[in-house]
Amino acid sequence: MHRGVSLVEINNYLRCMANEMKTENKESILMVDNLIRTRRSIYPKAYNDEEITDEEIWHVLENANWAPNHKKTEPWRFRVLRGNALVRLGEFLAGIYKSKTPEELYSDVKFEKMRTKTKRASCVIAIYMYRDPEERVKE
Repeated sequence: MHRGVSLVEINNYLRCMANEMKTENKESILMVDNLIRTRRSIYPKAYNDEEITDEEIWHVLENANWAPNHKKTEPWRFRVLRGNALVRLGEFLAGIYKSKTPEELYSDVKFEKMRTKTKRASCVIAIYMYRDPEERVKE
């Protein structure tokens, strides 16, 4: 049975690797360790008006392509949404909320938040999976 790897196990592995590497590589491993430990979520209220450049987006997507995957199936696909696509996404999400929420739980305030929240972002990167047509990995 497969089990997930915990951040503690990753951290221990990184520390072991760092101890075996040269000083400059050891610093890189410790930098990754620090990034993992200090990572924080940023919510829409904290967004600023600064645009994310195409170069920054491509850099993030290129790094995402290096993520491990089952048997080199490379299942991950990405869609970058900007501008009017963000407006359409907000309308879509709000519509789903309205159609799926029981009347007694429905809130106009929540509907409006869902409808407008996506416009606060410079972009949204949607990540989805393309199943392996050869079914080499049971999903």
